[in-house]
Amino acid sequence: MSSIAALGDLLMNPIDSFKKECQIGGRIARNRFLAQPCEHNHARADGAFSNLLLDFYRRMKAGNWGVVVVETTATSSREKCRKHELVLTDEAKNEGSWQNFFQEMKTKETDQRRAEGDTLWVLQITAAGHMNVAGPPRALFNGQRELPNGPVLSTDEIDARLDEYVHATRLAYERGADGIDFKQCHGYFA
Repeated sequence: MSSIAALGDLLMNPIDSFKKECQIGGRIARNRFLAQPCEHNHARADGAFSNLLLDFYRRMKAGNWGVVVVETTATSSREKCRKHELVLTDEAKNEGSWQNFFQEMKTKETDQRRAEGDTLWVLQITAAGHMNVAGPPRALFNGQRELPNGPVLSTDEIDARLDEYVHATRLAYERGADGIDFKQCHGYFA
C-alpha cells in the first residue's frame, strides 16, 4: 500500500487503522496502541520486580496493547534515578526476575477473545547522571542546568556509561525485550 493510500485509510477509518497489526523492525505488534512508560518506583530494593509492579504489568498485558514501554530501568545498581527503580544487571538476583517477567508477559493467552498478534515489550534504559541516588551525581558538562556546580563526568566515566548502555542493551535482548528505548530527556546521561 502506498503512503498516500495508507494516510487516506487512516483519515477515513481512524479507529480501524489503530486496530491493525503494525510491523516494527522484524516484529509484529498486535495493534498500533502504545503504552508509554510510567515511573512507579515500586521495584524491590535489589532492583527486581516487586509483586505490586508485576501486577501493574499484568494489567497492561490484559489490555492488549500493541507496544508497552517498561518504565525507566537503571543500567546498573550504581546508576539509579529512583531508590526503588528497576535495575538491569548481571546479578543473579535480578536475572531471574527479568527472565520470569518477559516469559510471563509473552505467554500467549488461550482465551479466544484475545487479539491475535503480540504485544511488544520495549525496555526504557537510562544511566542517572545528575539524578543519581545510588552514587555521586555527575553533570554531563560544566554549567548543566540540573547540576550547575556539580562535578562533571570525565571522558573515562562517559566511556564507562556508554559501555553500560551497550551491556544493558545486550542483557535486555537476552532476557526477552523486543526493543530498547534510551531515556535521553531531562538532562539524563545519554
